[in-house]
Formats: sequence, C-alpha cells, structure tokens
Amino acid sequence: MPRTMLRDDLANELPSKRKPLFRHPFRRKTLKPRTGLLYLAGAAALFAARPEPALFAAGFVAIAIGQALRLWATGYLLKTDELTTAGPYAHLRHPLYAGSLLMGCGFASVAGRMVAMIVIPLGLAFYFGYYLRYKERVESERLEAIYGDAFRSYRAAVPAIIPRLSPWHPPSQTQTPLWRLDRVIENDEQTAFVYTVLALTAIVAIWIYRGL
Repeated sequence: MPRTMLRDDLANELPSKRKPLFRHPFRRKTLKPRTGLLYLAGAAALFAARPEPALFAAGFVAIAIGQALRLWATGYLLKTDELTTAGPYAHLRHPLYAGSLLMGCGFASVAGRMVAMIVIPLGLAFYFGYYLRYKERVESERLEAIYGDAFRSYRAAVPAIIPRLSPWHPPSQTQTPLWRLDRVIENDEQTAFVYTVLALTAIVAIWIYRGL
C-alpha cells in the first residue's frame, strides 16, 4: 500500500482533537501586556470592593444584560466565515463590545461607590476615546476587504454601538439564521460566563466577610 494512502487511512481513524469546553484565562494567546493590566486592575478592584445594596442591584442588572447580549451574539457569530447580520447584529454592529461595556460598568458598580467613581469614568473615556474607534476602524477595513458592498450596505444601515429599534436584513437574505448553542461554544462564551459567575461570587463573599 502506498505511504500516502496509509497516512490518509491513519488520519481518518484517529479521533479529531477536541477543544476543551472551558479554557483558563492565562493561556498563551491571552498573555499580553494589555491583558495583564486588565487582570491587575480587576484584582485591585476586587480588593477595594465595598459593595452597597443599591449599587450592587444596579450593577447586577447591567452584568446580566451584558452577558445575555454576548450569549445572544455568539450564538449567531461565525468569525471570518460569513458576514453575521442576524440576531443582535441586525440591531448593532458590535453587540459583543456593547455587552462587555455593560458588564464592565456593572462590575464596577457591584464593587461599590469608590470603585465605580474611579473605574467607570476612566473606562468610558478609554472605551469611547480609543478602544471603540480603533476596533471600528480595523474591523471595518477587514470586513470591507472581505465582503465589499455587502458590508458597506450593512455598515450604512446598522449603527456601531447604539442599537436601531427595527432589525435590518440584507436584501439577498431568504431565510433568517437561528441561534445555535454550538456557535456559543465555538466562540468560547461559556468560559466567559463561568468567570462572570465566579467574579460575582467572589464579590458577594467579600461583602459577607466584611459584614454586608
């Protein structure tokens, strides 16, 4: 039997490598100076947390809405495989960034007044002054290069971060895509959800330890 045929047969018999269901936050892909600063800022905010009932409730709602938006979005998202315009993408072009913004403000609020007064103004200034502008420019250039007129029509009709009320559908669309759990897992949003729950649990534990 030729070697090439033997290799093909062996490859077909070997099980495909499966991605882990949950990934730790310190894997090589995420170990960057910017990510390290975010981890340090999160640890500092956790240490300084002094939760208050009203702010905790408001922050919890913001976190829940932000996480729900991200779960909704990742159930439609196919990175680089197709231009995603269904689900929340029919209302705004960056639902993942909007969800993250809500969650960031929410976590700052549940951590208490002092953390919220420092983190939220600085975070909003950085987010709208640099981060969103940079991401909008880079991603728009990439998507326009790949999808051309289809993306230009989408960008002209759908706002970046403030959602439009009525969903936009491309003229060529004949069937609306469905939300899929396997896409959520492929985009690794379940890991983010678990860490969100763990972070909230840690803040509540600190709150209880310090006597509510």
